[in-house]
Amino acid sequence: MSLTAVFFVLVFFGAILLTFTRGPIFGVLAYMWTFYNHPPSRWWGESLPDLRWSLLAAAATLLALIMNGRTSSPNANAGPSRDR
Repeated sequence: MSLTAVFFVLVFFGAILLTFTRGPIFGVLAYMWTFYNHPPSRWWGESLPDLRWSLLAAAATLLALIMNGRTSSPNANAGPSRDR
């Protein structure tokens, strides 16, 4: 396995881990990472397993969103209200 393939796997699964511990944005970043560095189309991807890398990142993002349970309201970032 080439050093580039090892680096790809470490970054990808590191981002997936951060998706569950820090926030779903890291899942989006993992998805973008696999979109621009698609392993099957690279010379270093021959030694990696034939996974659907983007689907795995998207599923992890969706699962993190469900587990996180945050709801956003339109006034969440509006600051203190001024009643007149």
